[in-house]
Amino acid sequence: MVAIKRSLLLLAGLLLVGCGPLSGSGTPAGTAHVAVGARAPDFQAVDLDGQRVQLAAWRGHPVWINFWATWCPPCKAEMPLMEQKYQQYRAQGLILVGINLQESPATVRAWTAGKFHWSFVIDTDGKLANLLNLEGVPSHLFIDRAGVVQRIQVGDLTAAEMDACLAQIVQP
Repeated sequence: MVAIKRSLLLLAGLLLVGCGPLSGSGTPAGTAHVAVGARAPDFQAVDLDGQRVQLAAWRGHPVWINFWATWCPPCKAEMPLMEQKYQQYRAQGLILVGINLQESPATVRAWTAGKFHWSFVIDTDGKLANLLNLEGVPSHLFIDRAGVVQRIQVGDLTAAEMDACLAQIVQP
């Protein structure tokens, strides 16, 4: 009974604050700090389709990076709205990439297949979370066409917040 109460309290806490901070995701010594107004650090990864993705290759495009996990209720709840915004802004060059935290490709495919039409990368070892100073999930980085971080948002976003963030990076 005590274990059930503890589990319920933990779940309630997570729902109140999103999925919260991630232990062990601090910035290692010598790593660049991601900050608004600074150039986003480059990274390379392989998406679920086996294609190499690299942030530097997207210069000239507005980029929205979303850290998420299937075990995070706010992450999953905002994804349909993210799909709507992606469809709305993709003709203006928007690139959206979802970085999943350490789940299996099968788990990510099962959740995303046929529903979401942007690239998904799995951060299997937490290196991307460390590089980009992840504080919790969901988290969002909005990077302009010059590769400069314009907004960092920890927590889920409303439609109006998404539009405000995207307005900062989509303009030519």
